[in-house]
Amino acid sequence: MKILAIETSGKACGAAVLEDGRLICEIYLNDSFTHSKKLMPMVEQCLMNAGCGIEEIDVFAVTTGPGSFTGLRIGICAVKGMAQAYNKPVCGVTSLETLAKAAGAKRVAALIDARNDNAYAAYFEDGKCICEKAAHIDELLKEFPEDALFLGDGAEVLKEKIREKFPNAAFGGAMFAYPRAGVTAQIAYEKAMKNELTSLYELEANYMRPSQAERMKNGI
Repeated sequence: MKILAIETSGKACGAAVLEDGRLICEIYLNDSFTHSKKLMPMVEQCLMNAGCGIEEIDVFAVTTGPGSFTGLRIGICAVKGMAQAYNKPVCGVTSLETLAKAAGAKRVAALIDARNDNAYAAYFEDGKCICEKAAHIDELLKEFPEDALFLGDGAEVLKEKIREKFPNAAFGGAMFAYPRAGVTAQIAYEKAMKNELTSLYELEANYMRPSQAERMKNGI
């Protein structure tokens, strides 16, 4: 089984090809939101490096959020277009699950920056999501244990506030700041083995909360 995965939920953009659980090629670019220009050339290069034609791909996977609203739309639309063109199933993987999977730690608190001391966050224990919410960091820290590994760009931005409550908190650092397409591909492979794939018509973004424009309009 060959899987093509793309990641556009954050500042970094990526593409990866995985075959039967083995990562063949991954391209990662962190140059701050040029996804609309860089994504498809990255996909083409990744396929070429993997020695694989797009018609050979069995599953198209994408991180569905939370994250950049524009970035998510770019990635999801790209996957839907490819899946429709080749009549293949898709797999959506949350950004938070991708972050946590990459760390491989027993207890992981994954945070994606949502500005103004807020974050999209989830706590995972032994790979299982225990809680997930978008909230202010003070509220989130009531849900997370002190011995969790804090990672994601939200953890980096909010590091000092986290340390105020948890002085001995451990952080994943820059290597775990953004989701990686290779990890998304691995999760998609595991889901495929469990027959948990979907059609492109069921694939949706996981925004977790309304956009800033919508919140301002509704006075939230």
